[in-house]
Amino acid sequence: MAYKGLVNFLMSRQVGDHLGIDDWATGYKEFNNAEGTWRDAEDGTLGRNPIAQGSVDCTLALHLPQVPANGSLVAYHWLAAAATYADVVALDAEVSQLGPQRLIDRTRAYWQLWVNRSPQDLGDMPPQVVNLYKRSLLVLRTNIDDGGAIIAANDADVYY
Repeated sequence: MAYKGLVNFLMSRQVGDHLGIDDWATGYKEFNNAEGTWRDAEDGTLGRNPIAQGSVDCTLALHLPQVPANGSLVAYHWLAAAATYADVVALDAEVSQLGPQRLIDRTRAYWQLWVNRSPQDLGDMPPQVVNLYKRSLLVLRTNIDDGGAIIAANDADVYY
């Protein structure tokens, strides 16, 4: 759990039936020559310091079971963000209860229905062009809100 300004953040994960963070570190970022908690992670062990104030960051450990050669493993990691502690805890509980894959599948189905909702005569366009057209519609929609406002820049480099 962390917060920045008026936003609360809660990170978690699921591998199989195991939910939750395995280890963490909270510390100073770019203050008194502190580089950040990522340095704490280099040795594979995190300090588990519970709190820091000021310019801080955090690093999480998500330990996964060993995967055999040519095997696979599905791991989910999510970040919930909300205005209040109670809201962010509720979001995390919803993901944990419903399961991340169910939410991913539901989101995929929604956007597939959205992009295909109106039949369009695209003539004899090759399938690759139709796919690019539909993906472009989705990119545009994710940068325009319901009222028509368009995001001027969706990256953070404009702050520097």
